Amino acid sequence: GLNDLLPRGDSPRTVMFWMRKTECGNADITLLHFGDNSKPRGSMNIRLRPCAEWGDYMTTSFVPDLEGNHKYSDALEGDFYGGLWSHIAITYSKGIVRAYCNGSAVKNYPPSSKAQRADTASAEVALGWVMSSDENDDTVICLDEVRMFSSLLNARKIKLIYENEFSERGESDTDGDGLSDSHEIFLLKTNPDLADTDDDGLTDLFELQDGVFGVVEGSYTWHEAHSDAHKRGGHLATITSEFENLVLFDFLKNKYNKIPCLWLGATDEKKEGRWTWVTGEPWNYNNWIKNGLEPSNHDQKEHYLQIYGATAYDTYYSTGSTYVYGTHFGWNDNIAKVTGRADTPIGYLIEFPKSDPLDPDSDDDGYTD
Repeated sequence: GLNDLLPRGDSPRTVMFWMRKTECGNADITLLHFGDNSKPRGSMNIRLRPCAEWGDYMTTSFVPDLEGNHKYSDALEGDFYGGLWSHIAITYSKGIVRAYCNGSAVKNYPPSSKAQRADTASAEVALGWVMSSDENDDTVICLDEVRMFSSLLNARKIKLIYENEFSERGESDTDGDGLSDSHEIFLLKTNPDLADTDDDGLTDLFELQDGVFGVVEGSYTWHEAHSDAHKRGGHLATITSEFENLVLFDFLKNKYNKIPCLWLGATDEKKEGRWTWVTGEPWNYNNWIKNGLEPSNHDQKEHYLQIYGATAYDTYYSTGSTYVYGTHFGWNDNIAKVTGRADTPIGYLIEFPKSDPLDPDSDDDGYTD
């Protein structure tokens, strides 16, 4: 039966569901419960709990774990009572619990500090009951699309599932700015009837994006590109995740027949081998071209990051590779001034930070965004 198909013991898993809550009640509510409290095995329990200081918060617990202890994860805080649908994903593998809300990892919900292993029984499945009732509580919770995967889904897959399902829900967008009316009313406080709430010439969606990218073509050294980007109100682009890298790959592939060489916002000029983004963001992701030879620091002078581009790769490696994403879009370290070569950047990739859709002059510089 169904119970035999569910993850059990210490096996990896991903629990995913949509949740909608109205009112901010005081009930301690179990949303999902898998397994039972039999020994030596136990249950996986996802609960929504009230808190006067934080608002609602969500916990995931395994009772008991392999050591016979109660394992509680850290809390996932959030305002879940606005009546909007939220996409929740909880992953477990090798004692580590992670949570995602609306496609993004929740930063204030870190992995458990001690990797205590779960030991879930393959018994009952239950959805929704009140642990501590309150007769004055008007809370209504809806759960939809509840799923259990017997594998650990990575952050990119979770985000893609969220984005695909969010678009399918077809929430109304009166002003056509790409933001649903419900999100604008309850979460963003922007006007659902106006695509540009603060009338600064930028749509609400444009201002709320994590970063807006563009290409500035021209003959620039890396330092000239760095300076020019700041004069334009942006900075040399940083690519800090696989998802962001894929977005930019699609952007450049649609813009050019062949992806060109472009400067990016990273350097190891201060200390060889220690790459840093110009924004100070942590260096947790890279996309060096897929041959194991980069970064090479040729002649001890290559300290500046570029997208390598199709012409450069085909010229210097001549493999005829069709693996465009891993080769023609890979990264290379180069000297600051490149001229007359196949790997000469045609310009640079610029990134503009998001601004406030409720403030026409987000940075108070006297100019509208």
